[in-house]
Amino acid sequence: MREKIYFFVIIVILVLGGIFIYNSLKGDKTVLKETEKAVYNYVVNTEGNKDEDIISIEPYYSWLEKPKNAYSAYVIFKDRPNEKVEYSYIRDKEKKEVFRVK
Repeated sequence: MREKIYFFVIIVILVLGGIFIYNSLKGDKTVLKETEKAVYNYVVNTEGNKDEDIISIEPYYSWLEKPKNAYSAYVIFKDRPNEKVEYSYIRDKEKKEVFRVK
C-alpha cells in the first residue's frame, strides 16, 4: 500500500515539475495574452495607428531576459509586411508599461 502512495506522490511531483519547467521556458499563457492586449492598446492609442494597419501581433517570452523584461511582442504592419517591430511589456507591481524596442 505504501508503494502505491509513493508512486502517486512521485507522479504528482513530476507533473507539477513539468508544468513549472514548461511555464519557465515558454511563458505564462495569461501574461502572453495580456502582453498582446497591452501592445495592441499602445500601438493604437499611443502611437496612433489604426486597427487595419496591423497585420499581426505575436507575443513571446524570453527566459534569457530579466523577469520584468521577459515578455515582448512583434508587430507586423501592413505598410511594412517584411519587418517585425518589437515592443516590450513590463509588468511591475506598481505599474505596467509598453515601449518600442529600436
